[in-house]
Amino acid sequence: MEAGQQLKFSAIGYDEAGNKLDATPSAWYATPFDLAYADEQGAVTFVQPGEVRIGALINGRSGFVSISVKPQAVARIEIKAPSTPIPVGTGVPLSVVTRMANGDPRTDVQVMWSSSNPALATVDESGFVTGTGPGSATIQAAAGNVKAVVTIDVIRNPVRSLAVEPKTMRVHTGDVAHFTAVAKGDRDAPIPAPAVRWAITGDGATIESDGGFVAEKAGSYSVTAISGDRAAVATVTVTPRDVTRELQVVGRPPQEEFQAAEEWIIGNYAYVSSIMAGRLWVYDISDPSHPVKVDSIPFDARVINDVSTTPDGKIGVITREGASNRKNGIV
Repeated sequence: MEAGQQLKFSAIGYDEAGNKLDATPSAWYATPFDLAYADEQGAVTFVQPGEVRIGALINGRSGFVSISVKPQAVARIEIKAPSTPIPVGTGVPLSVVTRMANGDPRTDVQVMWSSSNPALATVDESGFVTGTGPGSATIQAAAGNVKAVVTIDVIRNPVRSLAVEPKTMRVHTGDVAHFTAVAKGDRDAPIPAPAVRWAITGDGATIESDGGFVAEKAGSYSVTAISGDRAAVATVTVTPRDVTRELQVVGRPPQEEFQAAEEWIIGNYAYVSSIMAGRLWVYDISDPSHPVKVDSIPFDARVINDVSTTPDGKIGVITREGASNRKNGIV
């Protein structure tokens, strides 16, 4: 069976002597509940891939059968192409989504990449395209017999000189600093928004594609901007933040009859979920030293995953698991 398909089951009961009973199932069920569900007539709808157990109840006795459910086959591939040409020597990652016939994505599919002309553009196994010569090349993504293509335009790299500003910087751990790549072309003409790739030494810091830098560990780091065969380097000295502060309890809400799980603080209200109790408690914390419970909201759920509200608290969005009707997700 494939996810998305439905199959009608039948069940027959026998007595101790092996004689067929003139009885029909009083109940049908499928487990796990998030993979499949059964109606009263024994029709089972398979929702997700995995091992599903189908059961029927006749005269108080249960019988089971196990079904292996495969994911739906890939029906189409979507590739997001770069909006502008890429200069020679630079690269860009291509994002790809494989979708089933129902439109849902599949994340367990291996995509094979290829280029129609490696002399103009190459692509690695992760979908990263590098321009190797001026012109246009077709990049193909394939998953089995399903394929998609995108055209990549490669231009001559206009960058003749490259610099990073600021050249040096001192920050604390956790600070977000920004570097800028300054590129110039022929006759020192400024090049706005040059195509650059950022790199950094060491494993205690990261730098984003926009030049945003942040370090978790103190030390010295080299930040490099690369555009084709041009590169420029800046240095960062990172010192420990060394800021400590003791926590002080200023107030406690009254103890509830069920164990609390998680809390979300939004404005002057605290939302606290319960464990297996289907409750969401709401506290007014305008005065943090005296929290006041203002509501107790029942939910058809074993677990509340997340809570978000408008600033005035009038509209809320909640995600849940374990609903009795199996309609999990956003409420």
